[in-house]
Amino acid sequence: ALTSLLPDMFEGHPWLPDGFFEGGAEAAPIVLRRATGLPEEGYRLTVSEEETGIEASTRQGALYGLMSLSQLAIQAHAPASSGLDPLPWSALEIVDEPFFAYRGMHFDIGRNYYGPDKLAQLLDFMALFKLNNLHVNLTEDEGWRIEIPGLPELTQIGARRGHTVDERDHLRPAYGSGPDPDNVTGLGGGSGHLTREAFIDLLRKADARGIRVIPEVNSPGHSRAAVVAMRARAERLLAKGDSAAAWEFRLDDPDDRSMYRSAQGYTDNVVNVCLEGSYRFFEYVLDEIRAMYGEAGLELEWFHMGGDEMPYGAWQRSPICSAFLERSDEAESADDLAGIYVDRIRGILSERGIRLVGWEDILLRHSEQSHNEVSISDRFMGTDVVPYVWNASWGWGREDMTYRFANRGFEVVMSNSSAFYFDMTDDADPENYGLDWSGTVNVREMWNTQPLDLFRYPKLTFDSPQERREWLGSKEALLPDARDRFLGIQAQMWTETIRNEAILDEMMMPNLAVFATRAWSRPGSAAGVESTGPIAAFEADGPSGPAEPARPSGNRGMSVSEDLLVEGWNRLSLTLSTRTLPMVGETFGGMAYDLPKPGGVVRNGRLHANHILPGTQIRYTLDGTDPTDSSPLYTGPVPVPPSSRIRIAAFDHTGRSGRPLSVAQPGTAADEPFGG
Repeated sequence: ALTSLLPDMFEGHPWLPDGFFEGGAEAAPIVLRRATGLPEEGYRLTVSEEETGIEASTRQGALYGLMSLSQLAIQAHAPASSGLDPLPWSALEIVDEPFFAYRGMHFDIGRNYYGPDKLAQLLDFMALFKLNNLHVNLTEDEGWRIEIPGLPELTQIGARRGHTVDERDHLRPAYGSGPDPDNVTGLGGGSGHLTREAFIDLLRKADARGIRVIPEVNSPGHSRAAVVAMRARAERLLAKGDSAAAWEFRLDDPDDRSMYRSAQGYTDNVVNVCLEGSYRFFEYVLDEIRAMYGEAGLELEWFHMGGDEMPYGAWQRSPICSAFLERSDEAESADDLAGIYVDRIRGILSERGIRLVGWEDILLRHSEQSHNEVSISDRFMGTDVVPYVWNASWGWGREDMTYRFANRGFEVVMSNSSAFYFDMTDDADPENYGLDWSGTVNVREMWNTQPLDLFRYPKLTFDSPQERREWLGSKEALLPDARDRFLGIQAQMWTETIRNEAILDEMMMPNLAVFATRAWSRPGSAAGVESTGPIAAFEADGPSGPAEPARPSGNRGMSVSEDLLVEGWNRLSLTLSTRTLPMVGETFGGMAYDLPKPGGVVRNGRLHANHILPGTQIRYTLDGTDPTDSSPLYTGPVPVPPSSRIRIAAFDHTGRSGRPLSVAQPGTAADEPFGG
């Protein structure tokens, strides 16, 4: 039945007529039918005067049909004040399916904490845009964010940040979290955690929306919150004279004098893998999380162990590790310990029928090469570990690691930092939020990324065609017979700089909508030329017929020509600005999506302006003040006197503006390099 399939996410939507999904007076009845011939996640949506029909072979496909129907209905019934281009409710047929089976979103709630309400909103938007995996970073150096019964220190100490002398009561501040450890907003900040009940509720909501939740508990690096919390527990128990209990879950060697520094500057954030307590701790936490899945009526299928950015030098001067190495038959030096740890974690998971997944670092040799290491450890060849390949900064040497893994038999997920990291700034503007260690990532570049043929459009500058050929010749392409091992792509939202909800919303949208389109649409479709993608109504009247099969054979369709990229972007960007983003602003409580600065230049005494999302309102002033929603609307080149002090800004339909831009007059000081 429709009512049992449709989640509660659209209840009370201001634009949907009452009873729409029950086939009220304004709408034809909505009929669900099972169709055995459609792909697993495919669907057929038909709208006619007699009925609205959704055909699918699985619940997942039926949900995607409902998501497309919901978008069409919301837009068709939007009021004139919504800012949406009119979308007639007319007869149509959509037949569609995703290109990639894995379409994921990662969300780090460890660095800055976001609670159940924001996670629920993210699930709603993921479902709307047909993403099917939520990877939740539950632990980080700066925070442990899930309740584990029996180990209260993890949240009493590890989930709170504030001023402290010795961290026996809570962690020290980080990322501007401030002095008060009890300042919990659930919308950014250093303190807070998911209760057991809240996490179970999250799992149920995700399942109702066709989304699998993949928990990440990061180790052996990025584990400072756990290490500090378990150290405090051990010291408390030792003070009571209970040595056995103190060492039961201790994660560090108190006599360790190893010298290392993590990517974030920590010298004490690594679990000691030679301690049996480290494995008891992992099993205990795993079984508690697994029990939460069971209570939600679900199986824990994949467990993400993190494992990235393990600093070289850890364990080398640990007496406990020295003793372990002396009696070990499989380790010759401390360099072998990381692989032994990962393999043992894999065994613990395998015993429970759970698949190990993690950042690609867990499968690489642990060496002084650190982030430049590209050698895959022989220990894991032939295993079913799934690497999420993140470290793909252009020019760093690991751009082709996704393909290297797939070509050697591993199923892979591309998590490319240079294309799918939402926390990267979108350009060099110092007023924009985000980091730039992996370059800039804007929505156009994300769209241009060809996951199966990354080197079609490399983001590098070469001195000569020969240099370009030599560089490309040093990289591996995805082999045709490895295509089926390329499971899909995942976007990442790391929250070091995401201190509050306003920043989060700006960095999340429209990135999420563009990424979802790239994940759904096959390369040759131009995302809307032959496929609706996750954003319904890509063409106002709907596609006229079924899409071609989504999965190409061999290398055919692995990338797309520049002309098709431009055509697809033109369609997508116009749809975003005139339909999708106004809907985002009013749906599921609304997200204050990014309104990037317009571009502006004065030529021959006229102001010329444009925007990366055509259809976005641009307003201007000539007296140096910031534009408001009553400032003149830019509709074409504007004559400007030489004395003008020009400011322009983008606006949405509610009058909300993005950050303004000053446009220099030719020949003025502001037009010179480093001018005022």
